[in-house]
Amino acid sequence: MVRLLARYILLYDRFFELGEKKYKILATKVRRSISELLVNANDKDHLNYSIDFSLKQFWPFWNFEKIVKRRILEGHTFSYKEIRNFNQFKSSDASIVYAKVLDAKLPSFNENVTLVLHYNQALLDLLDDWQDIEEDVQEDMPNVFVMASLEVVPYSKIKNSNRLMVRDIILAALDSSNVSVIGLVNEYQSSVKNISIPDKLDFLRVISDYHANTLLGTIRKF
Repeated sequence: MVRLLARYILLYDRFFELGEKKYKILATKVRRSISELLVNANDKDHLNYSIDFSLKQFWPFWNFEKIVKRRILEGHTFSYKEIRNFNQFKSSDASIVYAKVLDAKLPSFNENVTLVLHYNQALLDLLDDWQDIEEDVQEDMPNVFVMASLEVVPYSKIKNSNRLMVRDIILAALDSSNVSVIGLVNEYQSSVKNISIPDKLDFLRVISDYHANTLLGTIRKF
């Protein structure tokens, strides 16, 4: 169920980014598969309500993403809090959507686990942003690393540079920027360590450390 929901959101994400209807059609097919899973579920009424409601709660993110994109193109610079807010909103599918399914299925699930899942997704989204820098610039899509660099280098310079130079320009700008993406990673990692969760779900902390350490290690190689 969670895998299908994640695919549904990913497909709609691509639809809103690119405007290609094939992604919307695929998302509709995935939604039908989700409904089929619920037909024989004991708690189908609860999950049907929860899933429909949570998906509607997440939809505003795509409008928010369009606003951020417009501000980037207009030359806006972003503060640490603005970037953190964007990243946390982007990753809120974990807490708004997937957590509803897990809460219905797992007796040990609670709000603290939801919060850890949210931080884990935020870390994973940061890692995705790092890997997708060139593609996001090409498509003018919001990217945390690009947003953090705009305090130092204008977006027009990044956009008009050779694709092979985009990452180097951003990394050089990040060295001088007051907006620290590494600081954001450390904030999430530290927060997870201080959240109390059931022992049987403590593996989620391992996932947090893995995402954080992978991202920090990859950045430092550059």
